[in-house]
Amino acid sequence: MAEIELSIIIVNYKTPELTSKCIQSIFENTRDLTFEIILVDNNSQDGSKDFILSDCPNISWVQMDDNAGTSRGYNAGVKSAKGKYVLILNSDTELRDNAIKNSLDFHKKKESECKVGLTSCQIKGFDGVIQYNSNPNFPSVKKYLAKHPVLYKFGARAPKNLSNEEKLTLHKSNHETSWIGIAFGIINKEIFDKEGLYFDEDIFMYSDEVEWCYRLKQLGYRHFFTADYTIYHVNSGSSVTNEWRYGQIFLSELIYFYKVKGKFYYNLILRSLKYFFKKDKTTANQIEIDVVKRYGNRIKEEYQPKVSSGKTYLKYELK
Repeated sequence: MAEIELSIIIVNYKTPELTSKCIQSIFENTRDLTFEIILVDNNSQDGSKDFILSDCPNISWVQMDDNAGTSRGYNAGVKSAKGKYVLILNSDTELRDNAIKNSLDFHKKKESECKVGLTSCQIKGFDGVIQYNSNPNFPSVKKYLAKHPVLYKFGARAPKNLSNEEKLTLHKSNHETSWIGIAFGIINKEIFDKEGLYFDEDIFMYSDEVEWCYRLKQLGYRHFFTADYTIYHVNSGSSVTNEWRYGQIFLSELIYFYKVKGKFYYNLILRSLKYFFKKDKTTANQIEIDVVKRYGNRIKEEYQPKVSSGKTYLKYELK
């Protein structure tokens, strides 16, 4: 049996139809590559296993005991992987034009030049519109500190975001980047096996790839994006509601800042946000207010600013 070069890891949670289409598209559009597909199911309890395995029997199944989110799902998949490289792939994507093999070749070429962390390719919606997953800058703590007048006076200024035109130009060319949203991400498995650099399991989902990319970048790894190859993606195809998604994104970003900036800056963030919410009389920030009220102190009480320090993860719960 040929040695497996790439392990493709897909985390499924109640998206059997999307996941099945994704897997079938891999088999139909991947050539000249020995690979395995590892499906990590986050305790869907919706018939996902029977549905997916009936359509795609030639895959490995990893069953989680609960809906453990993406970080724990990625790590469980990596620990079962036999390939030299791993590809973390969203369940709501479809592959075309041998994009996996071509992107892996791009990743290998970069490895011959430098120390590489994560590589991603161009992502488009099924409408053909490019989706932005490459980010040249890490999230800045100043966007929250700037909400407090005293901190603003002492120089806290929210950084300027890239315009839509600048983002589009960026995603039309090959480039090095700071962090990548993982709908598609190729990684050398040695990063996990030898370096022990797994995803932080304190983060349920969203910002987990940001924290991971930041940690690797601090260790000298470089992340890359190629616009030469494209996959297709249903954006947020696996999220429950926009309200829950927004709440989890904000909660995970607070955990991210706690992890990378420590308790001092985290306390400044909470103080700044609470001041802002008290002064702002609109209803536009109700989800953020709810997150800070219910989870703000829990983050620093239950966790430490280090990798996978907590007894469990924090998941945003709608009231």
